[in-house]
Amino acid sequence: MAKMNLILVILDSLRKDCISAYGPTIGREWFGTDVQTPNLAQFAETAMIFTRAFPESLPTLPFRRAIHTGRRAFPFRDYRPTKWDLVYLPGWQPIAEDVDTLAESLARAGYQTGYITDCLPTFQPSTNFHRGFHHWHFIRGQQQDRWQSLSCGEHVDLSRYFVSAKHEAGLKRAIAQYAANTAMRRSEEDWFAPQVFRLASRWLEENVHQTPFFLLIDSFDPHEPWDPPDYYAELYNAGYTGKNPIHPMYTAQPWCTESELTQMRANYCGEVTMVDRWLSRFLEKLDDLGLRRTTGVVIISDHGHSLGDRGVSGKVPACQHKELVELLLMMRHPEGYGAGQESDRFVYNIDVVATLATWAGVELATEGQDLTPLVEGGQGWEDRPYVTGAFDNWVTYQDQSYKLIRRIDDPDCATKLKLYDLRRDPQEQYNVASDEPALVEELYQRILCDAGGDVPRYEIPTTFADGSTWHRSFMPDS
Repeated sequence: MAKMNLILVILDSLRKDCISAYGPTIGREWFGTDVQTPNLAQFAETAMIFTRAFPESLPTLPFRRAIHTGRRAFPFRDYRPTKWDLVYLPGWQPIAEDVDTLAESLARAGYQTGYITDCLPTFQPSTNFHRGFHHWHFIRGQQQDRWQSLSCGEHVDLSRYFVSAKHEAGLKRAIAQYAANTAMRRSEEDWFAPQVFRLASRWLEENVHQTPFFLLIDSFDPHEPWDPPDYYAELYNAGYTGKNPIHPMYTAQPWCTESELTQMRANYCGEVTMVDRWLSRFLEKLDDLGLRRTTGVVIISDHGHSLGDRGVSGKVPACQHKELVELLLMMRHPEGYGAGQESDRFVYNIDVVATLATWAGVELATEGQDLTPLVEGGQGWEDRPYVTGAFDNWVTYQDQSYKLIRRIDDPDCATKLKLYDLRRDPQEQYNVASDEPALVEELYQRILCDAGGDVPRYEIPTTFADGSTWHRSFMPDS
């Protein structure tokens, strides 16, 4: 029997509640209309939807270390800052040399492997996420990629992107670099998501007979900066003429006005809709080439993003709430197993790796569970009673009844924890930690059990070899 082709699509910072397949979207609260993602909704009709999928750690690079290897990045025991990086957080580091990746295992098994991405952190100096791929394409220019000279963007009026002097002081250089990188754009095809999915379509055309194949598409969009073509944002906030914040401050509100926050949300939702459109073009190419019945497709987000929720903007470790840590995860089996069905079991991103390895018939030492029994409706799945995760020096626990968010690097940790009774408070609004000290300790011990002992605490320096600085104060404690 011919081996199954495999496609894994990662979408960065995509909130699950932007996707109508999961129910009414956050757009109804923000704009009175759903976020427009018709193509992801259509894909969901052909796939199994997982409604309780979580990252074992986040943000960008820890998540990707786990999903490239199938092994947990948490508890970040071997963290060492790398030179000339852009982010310094526990777990933000290359893949260990003695750990096999999914791509390496598939390549050894005869798979043609391809990797197409515009995800800047995976191609920073000292990183090695392209291991195991016969072909890899890195699309330059996202975020503050040191690509084009700043002079290329001198004609761009950056002042329209900043709502205050503080906002400008924190982000001016990053936005100036981004403006220089994108100054050459002329049509929608020049934006990053279109580039990623157009290149992925071309890779399919070039490798349609090189089967079996594994294609990893890692789209950095809808990560900030959020600057889709104007007509996308206008779907949600037509007629707006004020300041146009395309990048949030990672801090508590109010750092911008309500109208500016609405526009930033419109920019974000517009970018989501653009990603949906171009992902659809790629999936249409897959069908046009006659590959649907021989190819397993998985679409997953790495995390969400706070956009004024609970008075906070950004990806903030202390605010690992639903909007940040609940993932979109859809798996389409070529035989149609589980199509249109939902699973509410607790699953991790690393389970995707175990499943793809099973579908390919290769061995890979993962810490994930094969999801095939859930997809095919068979036996062999052992329910998890809870999930745990980590972001910076904060850890989380969640089961059917409770959620715990706790900081580990502060001696006064009693003021740095949150407990929610999900039975009465599914939206995680009311912190009851002070009422349940024994339960807090019990749940924390389960986190330590998953970590294999005490969780390491890191003090990140503020100045690095490349002259860059890192200020931890941008992350509020609550």
